[in-house]
Amino acid sequence: MKSTTPIDLSVLNGNPFIIRDSCESPLSVTRSKLNYYNENSFNQEFTRCASHSVDFTFANYPYANFTSNRQNIFAGEAINFTDATTNNPTSWTWTFPGGSPSSSNLRNPANIRYNTPGVYNVTLQVSNSFGSTSITKPNYITVTENSNCPVTWQSNIIATDAAGKKDSVKIGMSPNATFGIDTCLGEYLLPPAPPAGIFDFRMIFAPTYLLDASKIDMRQDILNNSIFWMNFQPSVSGPITFTWDPSMFPTTGTFYLREDILGTNINMKLQNSFSLNNAGIRHLRIDYEFRATYPIAVTGGWNLTSIPLQSFDMSVASLFEFDVTSAFGYNNGYSNVTTLSNGAGYWLNFPVAKNYEIVGIFNPVKDINVVNGWNIIGPFEEIIPVNEIVTFPPGLFASSFFEYKNGYFSEDTLKPGKGYWIKTNSAGKFMKDTNDSFLPLISGNQDVNADNRLRIEIRDNTGNTSSLYLTNSSQITSEYELPPVPPSGIFDIRFSSDKYVEALGNNHNIKINSPERPLFIKVYNLNGHRLRLKDNFDGSFLNTLLKENEEVVINSSIDNLLLTEESNLPLTYELAQNYPNPFNPATTIKYQIPKDGIVKLSIYNMLGQEVKMLVNGFQTGGYYTVNFNASDFSSGVYYYKIESGSFKEIKSMILIK
Repeated sequence: MKSTTPIDLSVLNGNPFIIRDSCESPLSVTRSKLNYYNENSFNQEFTRCASHSVDFTFANYPYANFTSNRQNIFAGEAINFTDATTNNPTSWTWTFPGGSPSSSNLRNPANIRYNTPGVYNVTLQVSNSFGSTSITKPNYITVTENSNCPVTWQSNIIATDAAGKKDSVKIGMSPNATFGIDTCLGEYLLPPAPPAGIFDFRMIFAPTYLLDASKIDMRQDILNNSIFWMNFQPSVSGPITFTWDPSMFPTTGTFYLREDILGTNINMKLQNSFSLNNAGIRHLRIDYEFRATYPIAVTGGWNLTSIPLQSFDMSVASLFEFDVTSAFGYNNGYSNVTTLSNGAGYWLNFPVAKNYEIVGIFNPVKDINVVNGWNIIGPFEEIIPVNEIVTFPPGLFASSFFEYKNGYFSEDTLKPGKGYWIKTNSAGKFMKDTNDSFLPLISGNQDVNADNRLRIEIRDNTGNTSSLYLTNSSQITSEYELPPVPPSGIFDIRFSSDKYVEALGNNHNIKINSPERPLFIKVYNLNGHRLRLKDNFDGSFLNTLLKENEEVVINSSIDNLLLTEESNLPLTYELAQNYPNPFNPATTIKYQIPKDGIVKLSIYNMLGQEVKMLVNGFQTGGYYTVNFNASDFSSGVYYYKIESGSFKEIKSMILIK
């Protein structure tokens, strides 16, 4: 019959109860379900039953609930859970997504470890003789990265046996890792391995390789190589398959999965799985070697080069595929070397332009040692601006950094694989600045490239080019000094002062090293200055006035030029007394002419007869020196006479044999 008894839901207090009648089995209804129905709905539902009685009885079903000692943790830490279920549960099934272990049947599971940052649910299902209920608390656990224990890299290895049992371990590196257990990195000691027939997968540690084990093995990231040992046992006979994600390994390193009985040698970066079919093998190792491949691009001909990696074989021949077998190093002078060192730079002559792949490890030593004077250094393995370099002792640098690109050029950024000249005022070392409070040590000489600087560009027939500059004497500093002249065969242009910037208003010698003839010379930004370029003998091979952006071609094998300014030309004609005088058998005659014209210089005997013509041709205004060798003449008094325009002058000299 229909029950019309009102139901007071408040007395239930959320407890499950049972509805009984003569035609239906007990029905468990939680308070949430009662809230879904109203009183009339219950009455209507029981109308369908012909029973003459309806019984409401509180049930002994368990009401699932739990608590934990923590909800916010760092990666690698563990949480303890406590059952808070009412009505006497007799069994428990916990699920911990992201936790290790990921499930438990204990009433109060402890030491559930979370190694990966994230937000995770927790589920508990409980049962007793009346039935079961469950509860899921969403986003219950929050796991964050421990900033005090950063991870350099990490990778998971998953093992699956023939019965489908699966587990994983983790390997990696951190600057905070030690050889012991690092709880902040998620490492924790496991109990001894279970008996045979129970699936197990773990990382084992030295020195026992049996007793000490963890699910995680992190190593210190300054190690150049490491061996990670995995121990496992299947639940049933059959193959065990290991899988991994190759992209999780760092790019700078090799990883090989190895064992020595079968000769297993798997490059883990080239495949993502391996199946072991030998039931007698219970250990595999992962051999890690911190190796990188660094490209070095060179041009055909001479290059200033360095090696940013420590290769297994540092010989020149091995590094550069026998294209070259020796190099020039520098330590207060050039020396021929066949084995290179990190931190140093070298001259190498390559037959053609080419890209070389250098394989090795990055040297953990971040300091570069220098001697007093000029050094060729090889920078770090990363691009470094000059203003991020600090020295010990402070203020070590006495010049700009110079790179060679078919000529010397000052640089404000150092690149791996290149060699750079730097002059120091004492022995010491330099390193990369890690403190933002340091100020730049070198401002560089970018002002010499400003538009208002007088520039002389000298290029040889193969395109090697260098520029020399003239500026006000007040702007000349020691930073304009060039590195030592390179070995024979390497193009180089400089003033005789070994600078590439000199003062206006003075005469300057230009030294030329190993050009491919002819030479092509242009001058820019004359701004009213009149420059004359001569050979450094007597001006008979080369004597030309430089004009803005007009090219001068020099075919002769001159390696020393004289650059003069018209403002330094003599104001008057003059013929100097020869020196020495008397002489035997040679003497020197000097003269000066204030303007261009035909010059004739002759030697006469006592009778007034011309016996030798020393000069007869056009000359530009300037100072000249002529040598007279009288080996074929007899002792006596001789005269020498100069004529240029309306100027004439005669002087005597004495030859004594």
